[in-house]
Amino acid sequence: MSKPLKEDYIIRIKSRIEQRLDEPAAEEEKDEFVELMLEVAMTRSPTIKIGRDAEYPTAFVQQRFEQIPSSHIEKVLDGISENNTRVWNAKAYLLAALFNAPSSTDNHYTMLVNHDFHHDYGG
Repeated sequence: MSKPLKEDYIIRIKSRIEQRLDEPAAEEEKDEFVELMLEVAMTRSPTIKIGRDAEYPTAFVQQRFEQIPSSHIEKVLDGISENNTRVWNAKAYLLAALFNAPSSTDNHYTMLVNHDFHHDYGG
């Protein structure tokens, strides 16, 4: 079985993340996500560095990135819009955010709902 071509990866990635990201303003951001996800999918390095100190086997990172639907991209975009600190390495920041999205999205939204509920109703 041959390894998929770059164009095949692009089509697969775009089909996963473009389902709900239809706003024209997000087009450039989507393209950056596609490029980053493409880089992960096509890397031949045995490991990929995520964050400052963590290094994971490439196959594990690629598997995590295969789990990223548009809802996880939306969560990362929300995090970017809420961030008010200086990000010195945007690529590393996005790589870490995307890598962590499959394991943290559900809890992220649960915590937001809990916060809003208790904040709005004094609970």
